[in-house]
Amino acid sequence: MDGPLVCPSILHQEDRPISLSSAACFFLMVKSGDFFLMSSPYDDFYIKGQPKFAELSLWGRIYWAFNLSFATRYSGTSYQVVYLPPNPSPKSSRLQFLKQILYLLCLHAFCSYFFLTSPYFITRGAEGTRPRDLPFPERALNSWLYCLNAIFSISLPYAVMCYFTFGLWGSKEDARPMFGNWGDCWSIRQFWGRVWHQMLRRPLQAYGRWLAWDVIGFRRGGKGSNYTQVYTAFFICGVGHWVGNYAIDRSRYWPDTMVFLMVQAVAITGEDFVIWLAKNRLGMKPVKKDKEEDWGVWRYVGYCWVALWFAATMPLFLEELVQVGMMDDLPGIILGKQLLESKRIHI
Repeated sequence: MDGPLVCPSILHQEDRPISLSSAACFFLMVKSGDFFLMSSPYDDFYIKGQPKFAELSLWGRIYWAFNLSFATRYSGTSYQVVYLPPNPSPKSSRLQFLKQILYLLCLHAFCSYFFLTSPYFITRGAEGTRPRDLPFPERALNSWLYCLNAIFSISLPYAVMCYFTFGLWGSKEDARPMFGNWGDCWSIRQFWGRVWHQMLRRPLQAYGRWLAWDVIGFRRGGKGSNYTQVYTAFFICGVGHWVGNYAIDRSRYWPDTMVFLMVQAVAITGEDFVIWLAKNRLGMKPVKKDKEEDWGVWRYVGYCWVALWFAATMPLFLEELVQVGMMDDLPGIILGKQLLESKRIHI
C-alpha cells in the first residue's frame, strides 16, 4: 500500500494562471518515461507471490496495471525501493492509524498557528523580514517548523488512506510508514536516502543509472556512478519543484528552489569526503551492526549537523513557496484565515 502520485487540486486565486498540479504532472511524465524508456515492466514487474504479466488473468492484469501506475514505493513488488521503513505488525489495527491522524492534526495546528502569526507568511512574502535575513535562531525555527508541516502534509493523507483501506486492499504488512526512522538522520545522505519519503526514488534512480551506466559508462557501484545518480536525482527533483513555482507566476525565474535542491547533492559530496578522511586519515572506524555503520557518539554530531544544515539552506526553498502562495493552500492556513476574516478569533 503506497501513497499514489496524483495531481493535487488546490484553491485557485485570480492571479494564478496555472495550478500547482503542473509539478505533479511533471513527475508523472518522469515516471512514465521510466516505464516506457528505461524499464521493461511487462517482463520484470510483478507482485510478489504472483506470476508475471503474461501469465495473469484479465482481472490479474488490471490489478497489475493499477499497482504499476499508482504505486510510488512499490512495496511488495519486484520494483520495491530499498531502505523502506519496516512493515507494521500483522497484529496492527486501524486504531494505530487513527492515533497517527490525531497526532498529525495536533502537529499541524501548532505549525499553522506559528505561520498565521508571522508577518512574512501571512503576507505571501510581501512584507516582513525574509527568513534568510532573520537572526539564525529564528531562521532555524522557521525552517524546522516548515519541515514538520511538510511531514504533516505528506503523512496525513497517507494515514487516512491506510485507515480506510487497512486489511481491505493489498496486505496489512504493506502499510509501511511514509517516513523512515528519524534515528538514521545523522547525515544529509541518510536524510534524503532513508528518512525522507521515497515516493520518487524509483524514477529518479532510473534516469541517474541510465546516464551513469549507458551514457557516461561509469562502473556500476563506483564513485562516478554514485555521484552521477545523486546529482541527477536532485536536478530532476529541482526542475519539478521549479515547474510548480513557474506555472503559478511566470514573471520571474525562481532560481532559489533549484539552488536548494542542488546544494543538497553538494552537501552529500562534502559529507562523504569528511567521512573518508575520518576513516582513512584519522583512524576512526565505525562499528558494524546488522550490516550498518554505527558511529557511536559521533552520530549526535551528525544530528546537529543535519539540523544546522537545513536551518541554513531551507530559507532558499521556503521563501519562494511563500511568495507564490503555496503556504496559503495548507488546510490549517485556509481554516485559520477563514476564522480570522470572520473575526471569530483575533491574533
